[in-house]
Amino acid sequence: MHEFSLVQSLLDQVESIRLAERAERVLSIRVNVGEFSGVEPDLVRDAFDMLVEATPTQGAELDIITTPLKARCRDCGGEFYVEHFFFECPTCYSRDIMVIQGEGVILETVELELDS
Repeated sequence: MHEFSLVQSLLDQVESIRLAERAERVLSIRVNVGEFSGVEPDLVRDAFDMLVEATPTQGAELDIITTPLKARCRDCGGEFYVEHFFFECPTCYSRDIMVIQGEGVILETVELELDS
């Protein structure tokens, strides 16, 4: 389950941000998970719950947003959402497409509680 290493990497980024901002703790984290990233949001949440114990991130709200898979046709330039992983342009029926959204996992926001 690679979600554990992914979440650990995200938490390392969050901790770097917390330290740079001299914050006491993390209140919330928003993560964007692409539909084509190969990452299961439920497993991310489970890994998060386990890995934040006894850290400044414990108790933080985790908001996971799922981004749909979107592609652009290289032949006609049309953009479309890929449904059921069927990689064919609905306008010209070309299969020469490139994915433009929905492949990655992105740390979008971190809300912190600053020291008093």
